Amino acid sequence: MAEASFDTFKKCAVDVLSVDADKVTLEAKFNEDLGADSLDLVEFVMALEEAFDVSIDESELDGVETVVGTGEDDDVVTMLSTGTLSVSAVASSFPTITPEQADLIRSCALFFVASADPRLADGPEGVGPVNVSPKGGVTLHMLSENRVAYLDTNGSGNETARHAVAGGPVTVMVCSFGADAAIVRLYGHARVVPLAESPLAQVLAGEARHLMSSPRQVVEILVERTMTSCGYGVPVVEVVRERQRADRGRRFKPGA
Repeated sequence: MAEASFDTFKKCAVDVLSVDADKVTLEAKFNEDLGADSLDLVEFVMALEEAFDVSIDESELDGVETVVGTGEDDDVVTMLSTGTLSVSAVASSFPTITPEQADLIRSCALFFVASADPRLADGPEGVGPVNVSPKGGVTLHMLSENRVAYLDTNGSGNETARHAVAGGPVTVMVCSFGADAAIVRLYGHARVVPLAESPLAQVLAGEARHLMSSPRQVVEILVERTMTSCGYGVPVVEVVRERQRADRGRRFKPGA
């Protein structure tokens, strides 16, 4: 990359990412050294487009892993798709739960569990092949860097168990609702264990903050990979209290 081009690139990085100029080198890693995330990348690209008077097709950013070119080309697309200044365009993936992810998991007041029928077949009574459920009042208990479990309570359906028995995939999502934004996803497969057969049942029941209905089973998840993304789409929310029976949402149920 020509020196003048790199100087322009460095100025954009300093202005958008608020980093010291001496940190912006061809060897610097976008995430680790410059403290930038995927939203920063979008703003950074916009600054580069203006500075270099080019237009970058969004498709050029699919799967981008690096930012600065090796020196053979000066066009911004090459700078974004080859070279040595590393960036995760959307998220960072890991083979296990990292210590940072574990901190968010332990502090969460709410997490979400998504599962799917492996054949994408509809469930009973017209229930679709994919299910997403919020889990509040119970903990997402870490058994190891590749295993988590939670206490499942009686509800209107039991699709997670049905999908697990059929061998379908499971995704757990944990969001930061505080000022330090982040989303952690755990990808894997689940095993559903009846309460009487689970050695974890008593431990998980003791950790529960509030149970609106009686426990019915323990869901254990073998985590095969994890991901952390920016979380800027999640609002800052304060937990007021756990749900009570008086909060039953009759207004949103037909004929209730």
